[in-house]
Amino acid sequence: LDHTQAMQPAHVLPILKRWLEKVVGV
Repeated sequence: LDHTQAMQPAHVLPILKRWLEKVVGV
């Protein structure tokens, strides 16, 4: 497993949450 791949989820989750909030309109 790549080191960057292992750390990716923790970095992507907050971004996805912000994107979701923008799409939902919160």
